[in-house]
Amino acid sequence: KRCPTPLCESAMRLIGFLIALWLLCGNFAMAETPSGGESLRDANRHYQRGEFDKARRIWEAWAEQGSSDAWYGLGQLYRRGEGVEKDVEKARWMYRKAAELGHGYAQSNLGTLYFMDKPPNMEEAIRWWTKGAENGEVHSQYRMGVLYFNGDDVPVDRVRGYAWMKHAASQGHTDAPRLLEE
Repeated sequence: KRCPTPLCESAMRLIGFLIALWLLCGNFAMAETPSGGESLRDANRHYQRGEFDKARRIWEAWAEQGSSDAWYGLGQLYRRGEGVEKDVEKARWMYRKAAELGHGYAQSNLGTLYFMDKPPNMEEAIRWWTKGAENGEVHSQYRMGVLYFNGDDVPVDRVRGYAWMKHAASQGHTDAPRLLEE
C-alpha cells in the first residue's frame, strides 16, 4: 500500500535507501574477506614464522579477490621455493598479476627477474623498474638511477639518473648517497 502522506512516503524511500546501502556494504565486506576470515596481516605473520603453507592458503584466497599484496606474497613463495617447489616462471606470472595492479615491490621484482634472464631482457626489466620507481619503490629508483648514470641500455642522462638516485637516497637506500657524491 502507498503511504497516505508525503512525509510517510519520504520515510519509506529513506528506509529503502538505507536497506539497499546496508546490503551493498554487506556484499562489499563479504567480497573483501575471503572464506576463513584471515587477513593479509595474518598471512604475513604466518610467513614471518615460516608457516608458508598457512600463508599460501590465505594469499591464494585473497588473490582470488584481486589483492595485489596476495599475488606478491605468492610470487615470493614461488621465487624462493618456500613451502612450494621453486618455480621462477610461476613467480614471474604472480608478480606480473600484482605489478599490473600497481604493486611497486612486484614491479621491481618482475624487472629483476627479466634482468636475470639469460640473456637479460633489458627492455622488460627497464619497463617494470620504471613503473616501480614511479610508484616509489626505492630499489627500482636506485636501479634506474644507475642505468641513467652509466647509460646501461638507456641513453646516458645524468640529470634523470641524479633525480632517481636522489629519490632513492631520500627513502634510505644505503648506496644511493655514496653514488650521489661521486
